[in-house]
Amino acid sequence: MKKKKIAALDLDQIPDGTMQAVRVGRRNLLMVRQGHQVYALRNICAHQGARISDGVLTCTRRGGHVGEYVEEKAGRIIRCPWHNWEYDAVDGSALHDPKHTRVASYQTVVEDGKVWVMV
Repeated sequence: MKKKKIAALDLDQIPDGTMQAVRVGRRNLLMVRQGHQVYALRNICAHQGARISDGVLTCTRRGGHVGEYVEEKAGRIIRCPWHNWEYDAVDGSALHDPKHTRVASYQTVVEDGKVWVMV
C-alpha cells in the first residue's frame, strides 16, 4: 500500500526540545522536535496503553567514573507516565528491549515550515 503524506502541524507550533500530541487522519500521534528534525510516534505505550504524551521528554544516563554520569540521547527519550517505560523518539524502540518492544514510528518531512507525516 502506498503511503500518504499528511500535514500534521506547522513547525513553529512545536518548540524545539518539546513534544506535542496531534491527530493525523485517524491516528493519535506524538511529535517530538529536535532542531529541524521532528519525530512521530503512535501516542500509546506498548505496556498498558497510556498516552505517552502525558509523560516526560528526557535522556538516558550511563555511569562513567564513580559519581559521574553522562547524559545521552538528550531530549529524545519519552518516559511513559504510568510505569516509566522509556522509548527512543527516533524509532519508537523501548530502551529495556529495543529489538522486540516498540511503539509505531512514522517518517516525517519538514517542508516550507510544515511538518508532514507519511501514513
